[in-house]
Amino acid sequence: MTIIEKLKAEQGNFTTITLYEGKGIFVSAFERSAFALTLDVKTFDPNVFHNSQLKMKYISIGIPKKNIKQYLAKYKYSTDEPEPDLKVYVVRLEKPLFTEDEFQKWKDSVIVNKFDENARKKGKKENPYIIDCKNVGKSDGNSTVVDSTPVAATLTSETPTSTPAYIPPVQEKPVTDCLDAVIDEILSIQIQDFSPMMALNYLSELQNKLRDAKRRNG
Repeated sequence: MTIIEKLKAEQGNFTTITLYEGKGIFVSAFERSAFALTLDVKTFDPNVFHNSQLKMKYISIGIPKKNIKQYLAKYKYSTDEPEPDLKVYVVRLEKPLFTEDEFQKWKDSVIVNKFDENARKKGKKENPYIIDCKNVGKSDGNSTVVDSTPVAATLTSETPTSTPAYIPPVQEKPVTDCLDAVIDEILSIQIQDFSPMMALNYLSELQNKLRDAKRRNG
């Protein structure tokens, strides 16, 4: 099941919470399911990603497998295994927990907060940017993807500068879906929930996934 199929399943979803458990040590929820969990279970730390094909940003949260039953204990939920190495948890809500407008406001606030957080980490509070693969500067319908080119590269010939502007090279070769999935998983982890042994096991899993992705990518 691809990330695109998961995101499309979340469109207009107000009555279920769906979580996906794959090969790794995390169970993931996306978009409206993620919002429902933050409202009804716990304030998770969401992450923002961008899908090139759908041209949209999306929200994801990750929960360690060992904690999933604890978080879902208050619900009656069903499980399904639609394909090898994929288990799906489905909670059916008695009534919607939020409106579309409330979801969009929450999503926008998460995107802004993560944008500022990335800027602080990079030490560029005044001119933050997010590197967004090959879709830099393109519109996703509701908002515009921020150009990852440093401000220096946008200076005109009239702007005094002592250093030539640097423009990062364009990545010609697209990243495979497998690599995207590994990157998404790494960014969505809650590292504070790891024991030292879990961290070592997870590192070993990542190595195997990255070797496989590299082999597929040629």
